[in-house]
Amino acid sequence: MDKIKFIPTLKNNKKSGELISLGDDLDYNRPCDSGLDLSEIELLVRGYNVLAVDKNSGEPLYSSDFRKAKIAIVIACRLSSKRLPRKALLNVGSLSLVELSIKNNLKLKNVDYTVLATSVNPQDEELSKHTYSKNVIFFAGDPDDVIKRYLDAVEPLGADVIVRKTADCPFPSSEIFDILLKEHFVRGADYTAGKKTTVGLNSEIMNVKSLKRIKEYFPKASYSEYMTWYFTNNPEYFKLNIVDLPDKFSRNYRLTVDYKEDLLMFDIVQKYFESNNLEYSTEKLFEFLDKNQEISSINSHIQLKFKSDQELIDILNRETKMKL
Repeated sequence: MDKIKFIPTLKNNKKSGELISLGDDLDYNRPCDSGLDLSEIELLVRGYNVLAVDKNSGEPLYSSDFRKAKIAIVIACRLSSKRLPRKALLNVGSLSLVELSIKNNLKLKNVDYTVLATSVNPQDEELSKHTYSKNVIFFAGDPDDVIKRYLDAVEPLGADVIVRKTADCPFPSSEIFDILLKEHFVRGADYTAGKKTTVGLNSEIMNVKSLKRIKEYFPKASYSEYMTWYFTNNPEYFKLNIVDLPDKFSRNYRLTVDYKEDLLMFDIVQKYFESNNLEYSTEKLFEFLDKNQEISSINSHIQLKFKSDQELIDILNRETKMKL
C-alpha cells in the first residue's frame, strides 16, 4: 500500500501576483498525491517569485504556478524644496544630488527597473536631463499624490514590488537592501523595512497590490508623501515586516539632504570617495565618518520633522488610519 504524502497546500485563496509566505500561507495537514514539497516551494520563494495564477484554498502548488516577480525601484524627486531650493540639482562631488542617488541605487541587485518619478509641473521637467543612465526610466505624474504617482509609474511595467526611494538619500545600503528583499519574499509581506538603522540607508519594500488597496481606501491621500504611515498605522490590514538588522548598520549619522549642512557633509564625503578613486559602500562610508567625527557632526544637530513635530505626528496618525 502506498504511503500517504502530506504535500503543502494553501491555507487561503491567493491571487495572481501575490507572494507566498512560507510561515503563514501553507497547510501541512492535508494528504495530497502531487505538488511541490516545502523545499521546492522555498527555493521558488527565495528566488523572488510570485504566483502566476489564482489558486484556491486546499490546492497544492506546482512550478507552473510561479513566475519571477518584477521589482521596480521608484526614486521620488521634485524641485520644490523650500528648505534647500532645487536641492536635487545641487552638486555632491562631481554629480548632482539626484544623479548620485540614482548611481548608487543602480547598484542594488535583483531589480528589473529603476524609475525617476517626478511631477508634471513645468519646473520639474529639468530632471529629465539628470537620469544619469539610459537604463533609468523618467516618469512625470501627479504633483501632489505621491501614491498615485508611484502606481502610475509602475503600471506600464507590470511591476509586482516597489522599492521606495527618494533622491535626497544618495547613499542607500545595498547590504541592507539584500536582507530586506529576502525577508520580504520569505515572509510574504505587504510592507518591509529595516528597524533602528541609520537615517538614509534604509529601504522600504511594498507590494503593488497592497499600495493599490491603500489608494482605493484613500482616493485622495492627502499626506501620501508620508507613505510609510499608511502601512505602519494599519497592521490589521497589511502584513508588516519590520526587520531587526545587524547592529553594524546602526550609527547616529544623518544621511539625508534637507538643509545646507546636510549638503556640505555629503559633498565632503563624496569628494573623499572621488579623490581616492573609491566606489561607495556602507562599510567605506562608516569607516570614513567614524574616523572623522568633525564631518559627521556638521549636520548631527538636525532632527527629522516626522519624528520631532508632534502636531504633524498627530495629523498623520489620524489621517492615515483605515477604519475597521
